[in-house]
Amino acid sequence: MSEKDLSLSDELLIRLSKMRQKKFPKPEKACPPSREQEMQAEILRLRQALEYSELRNEALNEVLKIGREEYDVDLLKKAGAKQ
Repeated sequence: MSEKDLSLSDELLIRLSKMRQKKFPKPEKACPPSREQEMQAEILRLRQALEYSELRNEALNEVLKIGREEYDVDLLKKAGAKQ
C-alpha cells in the first residue's frame, strides 16, 4: 500500500489549505471594539471552529472508511463485543 492510497481526497486537502490561508480581520480603529464588533468577531471565530470540526470529522470518517475497505476492520465496533 502506498502513501497515495492513504492520503485524503483532493477536495479535503483543498478545503484544509483554504482554512489555513484564512486570517482574522485586523481591527480598523485603535479604539475599543463595540459590542456589535465583538459579537461579529465571536461569530467569525465560531464559524471557523465549526468549519474545522466538520473537516476533521470528514477526515476521521475517511480513516474509518480506509480501515473498513483496506483492512476489513470496523473501528466503530467494540473489540470483543458479543453478537
